[in-house]
Amino acid sequence: MAVMRPCGSACMHGQHHSTLHHMHGMIVSIFKRPGWYCVGCEAYKDDSEMEGDHACPLHKTRCVEREEENYFFALSKYQQQIQVCNLTLSR
Repeated sequence: MAVMRPCGSACMHGQHHSTLHHMHGMIVSIFKRPGWYCVGCEAYKDDSEMEGDHACPLHKTRCVEREEENYFFALSKYQQQIQVCNLTLSR
């Protein structure tokens, strides 16, 4: 499995920029997740994981109702292209 290395400001120039732009287009779906979020746990909680008035049992504080966007990328669908890209960028 190839590991994509972070790069510096060069990413915004030439081949790096076109590669990043192309990869951004591969995001397969975006969905918004509403729910109860515990700031202390930095995690969403299901009703079964909370006490009384939507309280976190660990922190004893009320969870916050919020919504976040999640981006899903079909890694297995693009694994070969990512490996080739990573090999090219690492040279």
